[in-house]
Amino acid sequence: MPRLVKGGKWVFGWSKISAEGKAAIPPETMNEYKIYVDDEMLLMSGSKTSGGFIAIKLSCLEKSNLTVLMDKFPELRMPDAGLLRDGNRVYYRTSIKKGGSLSLAATILAEYGVKTGDSLLVVRGSGLGPSFLVRGPIVEEARRHPELEVLKYKG
Repeated sequence: MPRLVKGGKWVFGWSKISAEGKAAIPPETMNEYKIYVDDEMLLMSGSKTSGGFIAIKLSCLEKSNLTVLMDKFPELRMPDAGLLRDGNRVYYRTSIKKGGSLSLAATILAEYGVKTGDSLLVVRGSGLGPSFLVRGPIVEEARRHPELEVLKYKG
């Protein structure tokens, strides 16, 4: 896993959103964050600069300072919670599909500023989960690194 610039974020590679809205998660990311098929995840909107989303295992969220989200939005405890908003933040509960992927409808992707065909840069985010970035300075720097792996969903 490279760093694009000295002292910068660690990067796992690119995840290209398939026409069906599927995003492959790099195996190294799955290993680092101990993410497995069928794990329940919370997607939380990224920063205004980078867009995209952060993927956090619910079991990790419940052991963190962000557990207040579960208290504020008890519906997040339900598998069919749907899309939730809190100010500028968007939350969506989903699970990891076979092959280590996320499957998101176009309407959900749009809420995170993402569309099919986009390549999201997967970076080491917080200790809670990886970030899937769609724009910003880190993404621009990554575009200058053709050696970064591009993962595509293989159904």
